[in-house]
Parts: sequence; structure tokens; C-alpha cells
Amino acid sequence: MFGGPKPMWEIMFDKFDADRSGSISRPEFQHLCLTLGYGLTDAELGLAMKTLDADNSTDIGKPEFKNWWTSADRWELLKLSQQQLAVRGKIAEVFNAYDPERAGVIQSDQLHKFHEDLLASGLTTISDYNTFIADFDKNGDRKINFSEYLDWLKRKGAI
Repeated sequence: MFGGPKPMWEIMFDKFDADRSGSISRPEFQHLCLTLGYGLTDAELGLAMKTLDADNSTDIGKPEFKNWWTSADRWELLKLSQQQLAVRGKIAEVFNAYDPERAGVIQSDQLHKFHEDLLASGLTTISDYNTFIADFDKNGDRKINFSEYLDWLKRKGAI
């Protein structure tokens, strides 16, 4: 008649979506983390938002929150050591070099240069551009967002 109980991820999402916008803003996510005992530095919070915000909306939508909340290592994704934070900072710096508008994605007009530079640096050995994009661009939008970039670096063993 009324259906089953809401899953925990949805209860948490609804609790911390204070303005009922349908997404969790940076301050709302910071409040969630603090409430659950995970104080993040500003740098960690910024990287957490960039990592979780797969659609680059600047907020965390329900699907993004669900993916994070239901992952077994959700807090490890956010809490980084100083060394890991420094590495992530460098990763973000490289990413931002190909995202001059800071849209959170490497657009198609920057992808060829990105591919060429990764080939030159030895971070990829995939010389065919289309194969490279297929390896990177998991959602098929012909753009690379920061989460896809991090996932690719993890799969390659670079981080």
C-alpha cells in the first residue's frame, strides 16, 4: 500500500538537502560530513565536491549521492592524507589546464591536446584517439569530467 521504507542513502540525502532543492550544496555536504564526524579541510571539501559532482552542476544530485553513499569506501574517497591531498591537487592542476573555463569537464576541443600530452608523458600508450576516448569517457558524452579522470588514473595505477 505505502511501499517499503526508504533506503538509508535517500533518508540521508533528504535530511541534509536542507533547502529541498533536490541536490546537496557544498555547505550542506560539509554539514553532513561534520554531523557524521568527518571534518574536512576546505581543500578536502573542494576535492570531494569535484569528485562526487559527476555532472558538474556544482551540487551533488541524488544519483551522485547514492553512488557515493552506497560505496563501501565512501569516507576513504574523501579523507586524504597530506601526501594524497598534494597528489590530488597536482591532478586537479593538470585537469584544470585543459578546462580553462573551469566547467569541470575537458571539452571535445581540448581532448586532442590532452590525448597528445598524455601520450608524450607516457601516462597512456593508447595512440588511437577514439580508443583513448572510449577508455576514458565512460558516460559517452565525448567529454571527460574530473571523476572520469580520477577513475582512469586509478585504473592505470597512477594513484
